[in-house]
Amino acid sequence: MTDAATPDRDQIIDVGCGWFSYDVWIRLIGLSPEGQAAARLHATRLKDLKCINLQLEFVDWPGAFRQLVFELESVHTASRWAAPDMWNAPAAWVPAMAAGDHVHAFANFTGLWDEFVGMYPAAVEGVTYELPSGSIWGIPYSASYRGLPIIRDSHLQDAGIESDLPETWQELNEFAARLTVKDGERFVRAGFNLRHDADSYEDWLLQAGGRSLNRARTAPLDDADAKVAALYQHVRHGQVDGTMPAEGLRSPGDGLHEFCSGAIAMQQLWPEDLVNCQMHAPEVFADSLVGRPLRGPEKQTMQSFVNCYMMMRWTKEVDAVWYAMHYLRSNVPNFDIHFAGQVPMPCREQMQSLPTYEHEPYKTLAELAKHGLATRLAPQQSEVDAAITRWVERAALGQISVTQAVEEMDRETMAILSSN
Repeated sequence: MTDAATPDRDQIIDVGCGWFSYDVWIRLIGLSPEGQAAARLHATRLKDLKCINLQLEFVDWPGAFRQLVFELESVHTASRWAAPDMWNAPAAWVPAMAAGDHVHAFANFTGLWDEFVGMYPAAVEGVTYELPSGSIWGIPYSASYRGLPIIRDSHLQDAGIESDLPETWQELNEFAARLTVKDGERFVRAGFNLRHDADSYEDWLLQAGGRSLNRARTAPLDDADAKVAALYQHVRHGQVDGTMPAEGLRSPGDGLHEFCSGAIAMQQLWPEDLVNCQMHAPEVFADSLVGRPLRGPEKQTMQSFVNCYMMMRWTKEVDAVWYAMHYLRSNVPNFDIHFAGQVPMPCREQMQSLPTYEHEPYKTLAELAKHGLATRLAPQQSEVDAAITRWVERAALGQISVTQAVEEMDRETMAILSSN
C-alpha cells in the first residue's frame, strides 16, 4: 500500500516489520480507548508471528457505513486502492457489501479453520448471503441479541408473584397485567414496555414462526397469519391490556435507558441495555432477573445479531488478511480489543470461558446466546426497517388495524426491494 492509497495518516498506526512484510490496512470501528490500545499491542504481536504489518485506523460508528461504501466504490470506478483491506462491522452490512461485490467470500477458507464448527448456527446464518460467487462473507467475533424478558425482582414480590419467570406469550401477558400499577389513567409502573420499531416486531414474528423476508430476500415472506399474530401481540399491551401507555415509555434522558429509570417492571432488552443499567442505575441492575426466550405460537427463540470481520474483495494480500482475521478473532485478542468497556455476547462455544461471563447476569445471558435466530436482512434493510417501523407504530397507536398495517408494510417492503 502506498502513501497515496492511505487515508489521513494521523489515524494510521504503522507498526513496521523490518525489510519485508505483508501490509494490511484494517479499519476498526467503534472501539473504546482501551480497545484501541489493545489493538496496537496485538498488531505488534501479529507482526512478530507472521510479519503482517497491520496499519490500524480507528473510526467511530456514525457515518462509517457510508464512508466505507464510498471508498469501496472508488476501487471499482477509479481503479485506485482507496479502501481498507479488512474491517469490523455488524453483519447487517453483509447483504449490501456482498451484493455490491465489495467483500471476499470465505467458502474456501472456513474448512481450514477448525473452530468454525463451534459457531452458533445464528452466527453462521448472520454472515450468510446467497450469491452465485459464495455464501459466507464475514468471520464472526461476537454477537448480540434481543427478545429476553428482563424483570424487576422487587416488583414481582410487590405483586405477590412467586411462580417461575414467564416463558410464553400468555404467561408474559398475565405477568404484565399483575405487575401494572396505575393511579387513575397515570401509570405509576408499567407492567411491560416496548418500542414500536422493526426490531421489537421481529421478536414476536420469529416466535410466531414467521420471517419478514423470503429466503432469497427479494420479497416479503407470504405468511400473513404469523405477521398478524406477531403484530397483535405487539399492540395489545397498549391497546387492549392497558399494561403500558400506547406510545410506550421512553428514556428520561442523560443516556439512561427507559427500563433503568425504574418505572417499568418488565421489558425485552438487549444485553447492552443491562450494561446501561449497571452504569447509570446500579440499583435497577441488581434487581433485574433474566428470563428465557419467549415461546410464541410456533417457536421459543429470539433475534440474534452478529459482529464480524470482512475482507475487501480486491485486496492484494488475501492470505495475510485471512490470517489477521483468524488471529484477531481468537479469544485473547478478541477479548482485549472488543470487550474493553463493553459486554458483547458470544458467537461460538469457545467464548463461554471468557471472564466477562463469570458472574450474573452475564453468565446466564451468555449461556442463552446459542438459542437465537438470525434475522434475514436485505441490501436495502435500512429502508425496509424504516417502513416496517412506520406501520408498527401506526398500529400500536390505534391509527390503523393490525391487518391493514401488515398489508401496508408488505406492500411498501416489496416496493423497496423491487426498486433497487
